Amino acid sequence: MGRAVWLGGGALVLLAGPWLLGTDHLYFANLVLVNIIIATGLNLLTGNAGQISMCHSSFMAIGAYATTLLHVSARWPFWVALPAGAMIAAGSGAAVGLPAIRLRGFYLALATLGFLEVMQVLIREFPGITGGMRGMMAPRPTLAGQPLTSDLSLYYPVLLITAVMLYVARNVLRSPVGRAFNAIRNSEPAAQALGIAVAPVKLLAFTMAAFYAGLVLCDDASGALYRGAPPFQLTVCPSNPPRCPLGPGGSWRLCVLPLGGQPRPGPAPRQPVSGP
Repeated sequence: MGRAVWLGGGALVLLAGPWLLGTDHLYFANLVLVNIIIATGLNLLTGNAGQISMCHSSFMAIGAYATTLLHVSARWPFWVALPAGAMIAAGSGAAVGLPAIRLRGFYLALATLGFLEVMQVLIREFPGITGGMRGMMAPRPTLAGQPLTSDLSLYYPVLLITAVMLYVARNVLRSPVGRAFNAIRNSEPAAQALGIAVAPVKLLAFTMAAFYAGLVLCDDASGALYRGAPPFQLTVCPSNPPRCPLGPGGSWRLCVLPLGGQPRPGPAPRQPVSGP
């Protein structure tokens, strides 16, 4: 009962956000919601599955570029291009996960960091697709034929997507997949002994994290789900890399580092040895 009351009160506060917050605060509320989605995906990978990823910003860039190109060049509706871009980012996460499933710790971090550097080089060397050092221009998304031109018009769509993605992550963690994540994080040999297919589960963790990252891009005030003040420039480029918890240029977003999952079981306390 108490939990339901707290959840209901929190939902009412979030729904009443536009009337409780000013324009500047609503802007930051949108940024917080976007970063919650990003951190949730990273938490599934690092906090629960125990896999290090230094290239989360690369998945964000892939999702943002794919969404923008599908929306602007292919003339797809934004709300169709958005999940399609996230699926493309998920595919890139699977591609990174395939060689990374045999790596652990420091070596896994270096492998994902290498992918990050490759992505920055590709963004810089193919300006015809990515806009090079200047990034890309992207229009505001529309909903029911109306452009979402204000922070208020963006707040509720972003809030709804955040709630859906949190609900999905919660159900995943309560499923056998989530229990497999935790088992692999605690001990891969023990997970294998329990019959868990470690490699496919790791690959799934990378894929899911990349999907969450590709669903949104948050680079100060621009991105697929949220774009700030005019000229609405999508600035994903080496000179201004996307900011994310474990990527380059991280700032106050370090507060959303993945801290989820359950703590690793520590060694059993030593029992005092009694004398004869």
